[in-house]
Amino acid sequence: MKKVFLGSFLGVMSAALLCSTALVSAQTVLEMPADQERSVYTNIYGQRVVTQTTPQFDIAVGAVLPESVQTYEVPATVGYAPVEQYRYATSGDRVILVTPDTRTVVRVLAPPSERRRENEMKKSP
Repeated sequence: MKKVFLGSFLGVMSAALLCSTALVSAQTVLEMPADQERSVYTNIYGQRVVTQTTPQFDIAVGAVLPESVQTYEVPATVGYAPVEQYRYATSGDRVILVTPDTRTVVRVLAPPSERRRENEMKKSP
């Protein structure tokens, strides 16, 4: 009887862990339309706050921003509510949006000219 109960318990706990992991993963990406991304980038990058990341840091969605990198509140001028809950840092010409509590990268915004080039490359055979 104890073995059946323990097996059921472990099965339920494994399922719960998988569901919670999927939920966390789903929350680590911030989706936004291209025109809104352009506007958010322009508003944040226009603040002229420059931060540098450490060379060991990989700027990618899902990565955790090191504590040594200072983050800033998203300015009210952004005007896009889903972004206002995050903080940001910049590295070169990129804007890095992170969750305030875990510092997990949810979006990396590139300059509009770079995104245009990437889109053109995707279209060409």
